Amino acid sequence: MTSQQLLKFLAFVSFAATVAALLIWRETGEKPEPWIIRFAIAAFSASLVVFVIGEDTRPRLMLRFLAAVFATLGMIAFAADFSSSTASHAGFAATSFLERLNDLAPSVLGGLKSAVTKSLGPSAWEPGLTTILGLPTYILFAILAGICGFAGRPRRRVHIYVN
Repeated sequence: MTSQQLLKFLAFVSFAATVAALLIWRETGEKPEPWIIRFAIAAFSASLVVFVIGEDTRPRLMLRFLAAVFATLGMIAFAADFSSSTASHAGFAATSFLERLNDLAPSVLGGLKSAVTKSLGPSAWEPGLTTILGLPTYILFAILAGICGFAGRPRRRVHIYVN
């Protein structure tokens, strides 16, 4: 099975599970079973991994662009933290992404928290996502830039000639 076929299969499974959950919700008016939602998310995540890893489907240019955007956002966040600590004549204090999100868009943070706790359970939010979102903003964006930059790096084809 090629990566293209695996990608199509996983995308179809994800789409089918999502449609099944929506039909259950529409027909009964109740929330679908959590395993259907988790299955759709898992199939979508697997298809996303196959999409990023597959040699034929790797969107290198987009990943490099995202790496540049994340690196720029990380530098802006670092400059904001550095300038706020210089203005108050205090030591360097990094602001976590969770604090920044709470300051800029508290409704988005509340919606994200309720969506994660409803679909994946409360244990996915409290120790899981809060540890990741509790990192300093510039470090979080530097990690994202590194991941996207590594995934989008140019490949060199090695030609092996056997006589």
